[in-house]
This record gives sequence, C-alpha cells and structure tokens, in this order.
Amino acid sequence: MSEAVRTKRTAQVADLAATRAYAERHPQSVAAVELGGIRSAVAVPMLKDGEPTGVIVIFRQEVRPFTDEQIELLTNFAAQAVIAIENTRLLNELRQRTDDLSESLEQQTATSDILRVISGSPTDVQPIFDAIVRSASRLCGGEYAIVTRYDGELLHLAAQHNARPGTADKTAKFFPQVPRREMIATRALVDAAVVHVPDIEIEELEPSVREFYRRIRLRAAVAVPMIYEGRPIGVVGVSRGTAGPFSDRQIDLLRTFADQAVIAIENVRLFTELQASNRDLSESLQQQTATADVLKVISRSTFDLKTVLDALVESAARLCRADRAAIRLARDGLFHHVASYGFSPEHQERMRREPHGPTEGLVGHVLSAGKSVHVMDPQADPDPRLAAIARRGNIRTVLGVPMLRERVPIGVLVLTRSESQPFTDKQIELVQTFADQAAIAIENVRLFDEIQDKNRQLAEASENKSQFVSSMSHELRTPLNAIIGLTEMMVKSAARFGTEKAQEPLQRVNRAGTHLLGLINQVLDLSKIEAGKLELNPQTVQLAPQPRRSSAALGSALPSPAS
Repeated sequence: MSEAVRTKRTAQVADLAATRAYAERHPQSVAAVELGGIRSAVAVPMLKDGEPTGVIVIFRQEVRPFTDEQIELLTNFAAQAVIAIENTRLLNELRQRTDDLSESLEQQTATSDILRVISGSPTDVQPIFDAIVRSASRLCGGEYAIVTRYDGELLHLAAQHNARPGTADKTAKFFPQVPRREMIATRALVDAAVVHVPDIEIEELEPSVREFYRRIRLRAAVAVPMIYEGRPIGVVGVSRGTAGPFSDRQIDLLRTFADQAVIAIENVRLFTELQASNRDLSESLQQQTATADVLKVISRSTFDLKTVLDALVESAARLCRADRAAIRLARDGLFHHVASYGFSPEHQERMRREPHGPTEGLVGHVLSAGKSVHVMDPQADPDPRLAAIARRGNIRTVLGVPMLRERVPIGVLVLTRSESQPFTDKQIELVQTFADQAAIAIENVRLFDEIQDKNRQLAEASENKSQFVSSMSHELRTPLNAIIGLTEMMVKSAARFGTEKAQEPLQRVNRAGTHLLGLINQVLDLSKIEAGKLELNPQTVQLAPQPRRSSAALGSALPSPAS
C-alpha cells in the first residue's frame, strides 16, 4: 500500500508470505500474513491532479493474484472514489460558505434592525437595548443576554433577555451596584476590555461570585464594554449554561452591538439636548416677545396704569403656565388688589375688599424675605390666613415676587397653580422681570403725575407773575408820567419859576424818569408776549431800491465827522 502511494501506481503482491519483508520479519508483513491471513493483495492509488489522496486495497487469504480486468475495475473504483471525495469536499465547502453567508446575512439583518430601531427611537434608548439583547442572545452563541449602563458611580441594569426561569429577578436584585472586578460584566467595565470566560468552573473567581453564577445556571460568558470617548459607559454580555468558548465572529458581533448601543445612547443624548435647546430658545423667544409687548404697552399707556398692569399679569400667567396671577400695591400701610388674571369676578371683588397687611399671608412672607417666595404647599402653611386662602382658591403652588422701587417694596406680584408643580428658575426669573417692569410703570405714572402737578404750579405762578407785572407797571407809570411832565415844565419855564440854578438836576431827573418808564414798558411788553396778548403796530416799509447817486452827491450826503 505504501508503495502504491509512493510510486503513484498500482502495486500487486502475488504472495505476501514470499516477500522479502516477510522473510525479514517486518512487523506489518508478519501481522498481515499471520494475523490477517493475507496472501495475495493489490493496492490502487486514488489520484487527484496527479497527487495521491488515498488508496484502495483488496486482498485474498489464498495465493491467487488478481487479473488485469480486476485491477482495471479497481482502478475505476479508485477514480470514482476520488470524484466522490472531491464532490463531498466541494459540497461541504459550499455548505460551509452557505452557512457563513447565512450567518453573515442574519448578523447584518440584526444590525440593520437595530439601526432601524435607533432611527425610530430618537428620544428613548430602551427599545434599542431590548433589540440588542434579543439579537445578541440569538446570534452570539449565548442563551442569556444583558445590557448594563454606568453612570459614573453605579452600574444599572438596562435590559436582559431569555433569562432562565426564576433568575431574572435574582439578577435584577444585584443592580444598581458598585463596579467590582470580581464580576465578569464589571471586569469588562473596569478594564475597558473584552472579558471571555469559556468555563466559570476553571476561572479564577471569588467563591461567592462562582456560587452566584451557579445559582443562575450560567457556565460560559463573554462581556464587551461600551466605550464612548475613551471611557466605558456600560457593558453588553451574553452567557450560556454549557461550557465552551465563544467564536471570534460571535465576539466581533457583540462588539458591533456594543458600538450600536453607544451610538444609540449618544443619539438620544444629542436629540434630547437639541430638544431642550429648542425648548429653551422657544421659551426665551416667547419671554422676550412678552417682555417687548409689555414694554410697548408701558410706552403707549404711560398714563393708564390699569392697562399696563392687566397686560403684565396676563403675560406672566400665560408664559409661566400659571392658572392665576394678581398684583397688590402698597397704599396707606396696606397692600390693595389692583390687577388680576384668571380669577372669577366674585373672587376679584373679594380681593378688592380685603387688603393685606405687611405681615399677613403671602405678602408678609415676601416682605419679610425681601425676595421671591416659592411655596409648594400653601394649604399646609403655618400662616393660617395663607392656608385659608389657598384652600378656598384650591391653590397648590404659589409664587410671590416683590416689586421694588429704590429697594423699597411698593407691591407684590403673585402667581398660583391648582396643581403641585414647582415654578422653574427661568419662570421665576421672568416673573421678577415682570415685577421690575410693573415697578417701572408705576414709577412712570408717579413721575408723570408729579410733572403734571409741577406744570400746574408753574402755570399758576406764571399767571400770578403776569398779573403782578401788569398791576405793577400801571401803578408805576402814573407817578412817573407826573414826574416827567413836571420836570419838563420846570426846565422849560426855569426863568418864570426862578429855578435856573436847578435846571441841570431837573434835566437829569427827567432823563432818569424817561429811562425808567421805558424799562417798565419793556417789562409790560414781555408779560404781554408770555400771555400771548402782544399788540402789533404795522408800519409801511419802502422795499423798492433807491436810485444810485454820484460820488459827489453821495459824499455830500454823508455826515461830517463832527456830526
């Protein structure tokens, strides 16, 4: 048989007992003859592409060589055996390739399914984890699959699939847990590397950990960390009840699932941040628009405080999702209701009839704190009046913000809700802005009233001044005219009255009186101008150009230096 393989040709032995190998007592020959009873034998090599792949041997227990026809038939059998072996090999290769393609297709389908779940769940990662554990359990050679998430301190159970009866609750009780390297899943998290345990019975584990795996009837496991920006954020693992290693293809697929889980977590985080950013932008835009609208109302209704305050409480309630809003202003030591939104007419009338003292109810809380006061359960407040008002109005949440002018409270802006839902920091900040705007509007009205009062006082003073000037001018002009007339007469008739020596002083008195009369007339004219009663005296003015004169005539017309 070895000769047929070596020479790649048919080899026949007519009598094995007559061969040299038997004579020299070679073990194989001796065994064949004495134990097997072989005497005549023929061996035909099975050749593929000229190379032996096997040999067909037939023998007889008597000395009777095989004929050429028999050897030719055996050669045909050898050729057919080669064809059969090659066909089997090709069929096995085809089957293996088909299995590989089928497995790859199944893995790609599972990956596509998970990606489809990721695209369909932009705000919820749980359906993605559920899809991952289902696919991992089915395709990664395991029976049980689990996904855990790490929040930086504790490891939380995110999803599990195909747990053995009664073991799902036992597993869930171990979470959340502090990551410990003793556990297979947490070892993958701590080391940020794949952990592959073909058999927990031969793995170095703490007795309590090994006992735990025995209780949940798991024997082999593999855990792959979910890595984001170099840090582990969770673990994807599969395990089964029988010992044995997981294939490289199965571990690679589990890595793919871990990567998809990371993509899903990041997508949800980014989408959530985008939604929050959009909500913040929308809310900020609404708040800015409302603030601009209130400022517009303030600028257009400077003298109508009621319109401004009504617009303000309505905007505050609407943008801060409050059921009701009200403003109380300080007057005569009490805080009176001046504007409200969302209250019934009966309730508004009751608020008008019942002003609050500076130490009563929510007003007292705000004034004593000197800042915004947020009460989550006013019905249980120690202040009996606030608790009574809250129960009567079914108020479960209340916010009070002081309205300040030069750090002195001039009022309180109050928002209420009928459900226990706290106001956000942005909403409280917006209410504070509205309170500041209300204080500005109130101050504008106060300043306008003061200006109006000052204008009335100035008008009255101007009128009194005009009357005084008019009366004064008339009273002074009469004696001045008498003085001027008398001095003129005494100057002109100085010789008659014998006052030649007093002529010069009398002329000075006359000129001073005339000048003083001119000043009084000017003052009177100014008072007439202010009173709008100035009399105009029209005169004719020559606008036509004068004819040109000669130089000599022009020179003679000029006044002399002496003049």
